This record gives sequence, structure tokens and C-alpha cells, in this order.
Amino acid sequence: MRQINLKYVQCFILCFFLCCSQNIFSQQINNYNVYGNSSDVLEISCVETPNHVFVAAVFDNPTNTGFDIVVILRSLDYGITWDSVTTLYQDSLYQGYIDPFLSCDSVGNIFLCAMRGIALTTYNGHNTWILKSPDDGLTWTFQGFSPNQGPNGGTDFPRTKAWGNNTLALCYLLVTSGTTNVSITRSLDGGITWSPVDSIEGNGQFIGGSSLNQSSGNKLFMSYSNKNTKNIYFTFSIDSGLTLEPSVLVGSYNTLGYFYLTSMLANKNNSQKGIISHAAHNFENTYYFHSLNGVNWSSTLVDSSSGYSEGFIDDNGIVHVAYCKISNGIYYLYYRYSVDSGFTFSFPLAVDSNLITLPLQYAKGDYLSIFKAGDAKIHITWCDIMDSTTIAKHSIITSPILSVFNPIEVRNPSFLFNLQTHLLQVLNENSKYYLIEIIDVLGKIVFQKNTNENKFVINTENYSHGTYIISLTDDKGFKFSQKIIL
Repeated sequence: MRQINLKYVQCFILCFFLCCSQNIFSQQINNYNVYGNSSDVLEISCVETPNHVFVAAVFDNPTNTGFDIVVILRSLDYGITWDSVTTLYQDSLYQGYIDPFLSCDSVGNIFLCAMRGIALTTYNGHNTWILKSPDDGLTWTFQGFSPNQGPNGGTDFPRTKAWGNNTLALCYLLVTSGTTNVSITRSLDGGITWSPVDSIEGNGQFIGGSSLNQSSGNKLFMSYSNKNTKNIYFTFSIDSGLTLEPSVLVGSYNTLGYFYLTSMLANKNNSQKGIISHAAHNFENTYYFHSLNGVNWSSTLVDSSSGYSEGFIDDNGIVHVAYCKISNGIYYLYYRYSVDSGFTFSFPLAVDSNLITLPLQYAKGDYLSIFKAGDAKIHITWCDIMDSTTIAKHSIITSPILSVFNPIEVRNPSFLFNLQTHLLQVLNENSKYYLIEIIDVLGKIVFQKNTNENKFVINTENYSHGTYIISLTDDKGFKFSQKIIL
């Protein structure tokens, strides 16, 4: 009987598993076109209404006019087919819409905030407009400008968060005489009238994009970045956006790109807070900052060479993140999730990809939306680079919470704890250098050490009894963590 080489058998099994796994995952992902007009589709925002109607606002720069418009589209079948229902055109005074962002309140009113005007250095002519649709995006009415702003306003990067009937908060950047303020205000009548604006003084520094999210009760969370100081900040409001608490430093960078943005994540039970920070146009590193108490923050590298990123935290505490990435001439949409509050993320799942045939232009591929819809699937609307332009797409992931197969064999570190001696052993053979951190249930770092030892021992005798998270970040920026009970 002829003997079969075991190596060939193992190789065959591995190849077979890879092929099968690719087929399995390809069956879980479906991509559909939302909008494409042989023009520059630069930005898209999408929400789901209580009637399970998807409404998307697509920013477009038609090549035949050179002006900016926003096309409103709807889907009645969870993102499979899309119909254009109306177009918000520019006018001679304000020209086009920029930075469209949608939010939906509890009764189904949709609010569109968008900046209008020419992007001049002084921001003269910019102002944030608020529009409302009570009928799932079919008709829209102009509600008013952003507070204290009119035809000569200077606002940028508006973001809204709606919750109760006609109740919404608005944050935006206010640029006046070289000073940038992060501003927040609240409306109880659908954006017609607003509370007095509460601002964070920028002291003449260029502050990047801010973002809002709501938690339980009257709490609103906000994040923002400062390009000059290269810092990311967190603040919150306990009165639904009327006033802001003092800001907390979340993290710092050595460099920041052209325009650094943040996305504020939170879930309803207020147990987790997360901030995604990313350079929208420069394709730099994307980080996820996470905290349990809003004071002590940890950071996780999501990916390098990545552009616009968004995410959300579901009711089970799982963090879902989508982002665009440039790699070896390919433009990717990636999806990752975290089941440990953001300390580690799943292996990147390539939702879609296309070859880049032309150099990237300013802002191409900006903006995306990600949420879990009424069909219990993950939905992502995004702008995909196609040939010399971009198109708006909708991607559906059927079963995202799976361990995506990684063909590279990695030995995870192990942690051994002796209850009698109170000694915690960390065994790691992956890298020459790594950072060890132990974090308590309040998010406070109780131990931190850089080491290159394969075996490292920590004495936990003086630690309070309870649950902790221990994490290792290696020299390549990858993090592994798990819960331990001391």
C-alpha cells in the first residue's frame, strides 16, 4: 500500500478549509448599489426609521454643474433596492450642501443637518441647515439655521442626535475670527428653536470633528479632536445638551492628518463608552478608545492606513466597527467586532474591495454608516472608489459574530494565576517587546509595565478581590486581553 505524505495531507486540508471558509463568508455578505451618477459621490449618511424604511442622504458633486447637491434615497427591503425620492439642490446664495448627517427620533421624524456654502479659508458663508422629514424621507421642510447663525455664519462638521418626539441635540464647529469652538445645543421642537449654545473655547486652535451619542436618561456623550495639540477629548452633558461638563483627555498622537475626526459610541445601559478616531482624508491609523467610567481610557489600534471609520455598541455590549483602508493598491471596506469592550478585535473581514486605478483625490470615499437593523443584520452604507469616481453602496453582513479564520498561526499569550501565592504569570512568545496592563472594573489601570521577558510574574497580593482585565500589546501594535479573577 502506497504511503501518503502527512505534509501533503495537512496542506490539502488547510487549502480545503480556506476555500470553504471563503465560500461561507461570501454567502454572509451581500453588496448593493445605492447611487451612482458618473460624478463625485463623496459622502453618505443612512438611518432606519421605526417603519424599517432605510433613508440615505448622498452628497453629490455633478460634473456638469460643479455644484453640490444631496440626493435622498429610500429602501423598503432592508437595503437591497433603492429609489431616489427627492434632490436638495443648491441655490445662488449658498450653493451646495456639505457634510450631510441623518438622525431619527423615537416617533420616526428624520433630521438632516448639513453645512451649506463655499468652503473658504475664513468659513464665511458656511452655516448648518436643519431639515426635517415626518414621512420616512418622502418630503422635507427647512427648519432653520444652526443657533446664532445666518447667511454669514461660520460652522462646520455638524452632527445631530435625536431621541424623543422632535427632541434632538446638535454639535458643530463654530469658526469666528480664527478661533474654533466646539458647540452643543438642544431643540425640543424639531430644530426650529434652540437652547443657548454651550461652547468649548478653542483658543485659536484648529479643532477637528466632534460627535454625539446618547445613553440612558438625559446623558449625552461628546468627543472631539484638536489638530494643533494632537489630542482627543471626551465630555458629556447630564441635561440633554444644555451644558457640558469639563473635558477629559482621552489620548494623544505624535501627528495628526489633514482633518482628524471622532465618532462617539455608547450603549443604552451606560456601561461602555467608545471613541473612534481617524484621519478621514489622510488614511492614517484608526484607534478605538474605550472606557467604563469616562475618566480612564485605553486605546486599541483598529488598523493602519485606514480612512473614514464608524461604529456602534449593541445592547449586548459588542462593539461593531467598519472602516475603509488602502492596501497594495486595493481599496477595502473592512468590518471588525469586539466582545471585550474594545480591548481586542476580530480578524478584519473584507466586506468589499476594488482596485485603485487612479490616484486618490481629496475626500474620496468619505463617510459611512453602520447599524444593526430590524432584520438582525449588520448594515453598512459607504462610498466605494470605482474607476475615476465613487459610488454609494450598501453592504449587508448576515452573521458577523464568527471567528474569522486567520491563516497565520499565532500563539496567544497565556496567564497563570496561583491563588495561594497571589502570583500572576504572563507567558508570551510572540514578540520581543510588549506592554502589560491590568485594568479594574472601573476602567482604572492598576498595573502597567513594558517588558521583553517571555515569562513575567506579577505579585497581586495587595489587589482587591474581584474581576480585572489583563492585556498585552505587542511591538506590532496588536493587543490581546482576557478577564481574570484575582
